[in-house]
Amino acid sequence: MEREGLNASKTFKFLSKYAIYIVLLILFLAMSIMSSGFLTAGNIINILRQNSFVGMAAIGMTFVVITGGIDLSVGAVMAFAGMAAAKYCVADGSLQLPLALAVLLGLAVAALAGLANGLLVTKGKVAPFIATLGMQTILRGAALLLNSGRPFIGLSSQFANLGQGYILGIPIPVVAFIVVIAAGVLLLHFLRFGRRVYAIGGNEAAARASGIMTDWIKIWVYVLASFFSGISGIILSARVQSASPISANGYELDAG
Repeated sequence: MEREGLNASKTFKFLSKYAIYIVLLILFLAMSIMSSGFLTAGNIINILRQNSFVGMAAIGMTFVVITGGIDLSVGAVMAFAGMAAAKYCVADGSLQLPLALAVLLGLAVAALAGLANGLLVTKGKVAPFIATLGMQTILRGAALLLNSGRPFIGLSSQFANLGQGYILGIPIPVVAFIVVIAAGVLLLHFLRFGRRVYAIGGNEAAARASGIMTDWIKIWVYVLASFFSGISGIILSARVQSASPISANGYELDAG
């Protein structure tokens, strides 16, 4: 009886840990049986490319959720970062900057938005839901003001290549997604930072009592979430060759 209970407990722990992967495998097998063209390299790459934008934002959101927070501004961060970078990459050259500088500008404004979120939550003692919802409204408004409510179109071929180009035959959005996944795994599972993030999520008061600078960790968590969203937003704008103030609308729900 005792052994049966132990086995049941082990089975439950296994399923609770790997259930999502088992369900994903079953779905893949079912779709492969239903369609002969599903389990092909081209289709898998296409699925990864289509979902890479939400996926990058979701990796950043994971850090926030682990600490017990939420970030409702990721979609707005994506839109604003994409517009900030695309503003200087229009094909007519009137506002041209080197591609690297334009991308860095977009990532910088994304990181600053995350910093503001983190400071509001930690130092301002504002609930994450309220702080990030307010940031969402601010960034959507700023994105509308950036080009008088119009999207940036006619972007340079160099900028468009970020969303449509390939590296060793793999689409750049997929490469970026893989890099963000690797960075997330490294930070959460192999570095001290990740252990502190989990500690805060488990018991913030105990983590603080043990000497962890909880406020700074949470600030960095929000910066990371916005930074990853900024990467996604810039590549998304390059992919569709248009940076719109209403792009990535609702992505915060998909990423959560």
